[in-house]
Parts: sequence; C-alpha cells; structure tokens
Amino acid sequence: MIPHSRPTLENVNLHTWGEMLESGHLARGVFCERLETLFIEKILGTTPDSFRARSVQSGTQALHVGLWALKLLREKDGDTSETLEVIAPTLACGALVQAIRAVGAKPVLCDTTMDGNLDINQAVSAITPKTLAVLVPHLYGKPIDLGPLLETGVPIFEDCAQTLGVETDQGRVGTMGRLMMSSFYATKPICTGQGGIVATAD
Repeated sequence: MIPHSRPTLENVNLHTWGEMLESGHLARGVFCERLETLFIEKILGTTPDSFRARSVQSGTQALHVGLWALKLLREKDGDTSETLEVIAPTLACGALVQAIRAVGAKPVLCDTTMDGNLDINQAVSAITPKTLAVLVPHLYGKPIDLGPLLETGVPIFEDCAQTLGVETDQGRVGTMGRLMMSSFYATKPICTGQGGIVATAD
C-alpha cells in the first residue's frame, strides 16, 4: 500500500508538544493564542490588528463556524430565506458539503478545471440571490484567480489548507475573500494531528 502522506516532525515540534502537555492546556490556552497570532503574521502576512483568527478542533468545524457567521450576518440584514445556497467544487474534501448541510444550506456543485481547482466562470454563473457564499479551495499549491468572483460581491470563503502563504497578483491566499480557513489534519502541510483555523478581516 502507498501511504497518503507522512508528516515531517522535527525535535522543535516534539518539544512544543511536550511543553503544551506539561502546561495542562490541552484545549484553549496560550498555545492556541500563539498559533493564531503566528498564523496571521507568518501565513497570512498581516497583523492581528487587521485580521482575526480562531483555532478550532478541525477544518470541518472551521468551515461550519465561517458559514454560520455568514448566515447570521444575512439574517441580521433581514434576509430570512429558508434555503440558502453555497457554491463549492465537485473535487474537494467531503467536509465542505458536510459543513454546508450543517448550517441548513444547499450545496451547489460546480465543475473543476483541468488543474483540479474550481471553474470560476461556472461558479459566477451559478450565483443567485440565495447564494450565501462561494467556497474556494486552492488545491495542490495552485491559487485560483478570484478576480471574476470578487467582482460579484458575493462572500468568498477561501479554503487554504493546501496552499498556505502563496502570493498572487491579487494578494496573499487567504486574505482576498471574506473569510478563510485551513485544516491542520495529519495530511496537511501544517500538521497538528487534528485542528483547524478560521480567520477574517471583518
């Protein structure tokens, strides 16, 4: 069998894990706060004054939290549509559809281009007044050109788990949409075994 991936764990990682276990903070605490600050500064290339991040138990929960926030904002603005829609690609982690359904929305799946990323033109065509957000995973280290989507004004929720810290002509991946998330699952570039993060400039 060919393994999916094997995380690279260095002594500094093991030391930090030991320090965390000794502190007794196995959930929220100083280590989560440190992770959030470092993620904003090193990965998103900005500051905690202009961006906020919250670490959570998984990438799925990060998606769930972000979509709930967008749904609550729409309700606050007076939109009480019974069934909102979230646009997502057909080639993605199943967690995207799970999170969409968890907030009571309907997944609207769009095709991908030959590089595996969401077909932006198809996504733009799928937008309706019911569209809550467009979930955009940047896959395989290749960022998507978000230009056409940004012009629509529909909230973009970037999934950056496979494309962290990449600069584009439009800005750094994760800072161009309304929200961003990343997973820290065992197979991701930043691995904590489990975990995720959601961030926004709002």
